[in-house]
Amino acid sequence: MRSARFSAIAATAAVALAAGVSAAAAAPAAPSAGGGTVKTILSEFHVVTGVNSIKAGKVMFAIANSGHLTHQLIVVKTNLAPAKLKKADGSADESAAVGESSDVAAGKSGMLTLTLKPGKYVLLCNLPGHFAAGQWSAFTVK
Repeated sequence: MRSARFSAIAATAAVALAAGVSAAAAAPAAPSAGGGTVKTILSEFHVVTGVNSIKAGKVMFAIANSGHLTHQLIVVKTNLAPAKLKKADGSADESAAVGESSDVAAGKSGMLTLTLKPGKYVLLCNLPGHFAAGQWSAFTVK
């Protein structure tokens, strides 16, 4: 019985070799891995990430609010330096935002999942006074 199974496997391999196809080549290629998870801590008045860059693709921001105030995470695609997003009222220009979390209460956590293209981004909180106080971070997607 065992030799019959071996003969069948050997015959299949011989056919593949004769056709010029290896078993690995016959299998569909796995897509190139991109994206991933970015641990993101929000507090008064900082945005701290576990990494400063990530590959393009599906990116999940795992948000933890370690502060005493409610915060949010807004992701803005821009070539401007973070401070250059500041408007006259002290808030950030979010016109190029690609996504935004819901508000995250003090001590709570949340998630924001986006499909990001290569480029420069700014991660920020735009609740009143937070951006002006420096609650932002530059981020790159490769």
